[in-house]
Amino acid sequence: MKTLKLGIFGGTFDPIHLGHLIVAEAAREALELEQVLFMLAPQPPHKQTQELAPWPNRLAMLENALADHPHFAISTLELHRSGPSYTVDTLRELRQLPEFEHAQFYLIVGKDSLSNFHTWREPETITQLATLMVYPRVETHEASVYVRLPENCLGLEAPVIEISSSEIRRRVAMRRSIRYLVPESVRRYIETNKLYRKAE
Repeated sequence: MKTLKLGIFGGTFDPIHLGHLIVAEAAREALELEQVLFMLAPQPPHKQTQELAPWPNRLAMLENALADHPHFAISTLELHRSGPSYTVDTLRELRQLPEFEHAQFYLIVGKDSLSNFHTWREPETITQLATLMVYPRVETHEASVYVRLPENCLGLEAPVIEISSSEIRRRVAMRRSIRYLVPESVRRYIETNKLYRKAE
């Protein structure tokens, strides 16, 4: 029986943008993944102080963005868990699902995340449960310092896209255009639901 190759791409997706989609597609193609699972995080441990758009809005934007891709799917597993969302718990829960019992997991993470990977909960267990697929990010002084890569780690060749969710939120708050930064369906959703607007 063929082993299912599953990409797992976690994030707050506040909002999802074209950079996320380009990375996910590059990973899918490079590893010939049968599916890339976008794991929506309600409140990641490293963003406890950040005010996020309500998760139903973020989920709706994900649904809009992924609607026409046959190999992209969404998981709401973390939304039903109380407290912060830890990657190691998510991987364990996915492994318990019958459809993923024998799947090969590839965890898609940005290169900048490696600098603090040792602070994640049970990093050694994470690398036992999944292969890290590391995509490039725009280099900063902090991100460019030498980082010891985990053993179970692969590099992903993908375009370095200078798009960030924080910049999109900032542009919306300033009434500036976000066309061509997010899928058009997501842009319309943000506009219709008046997300990320400053209080008037």
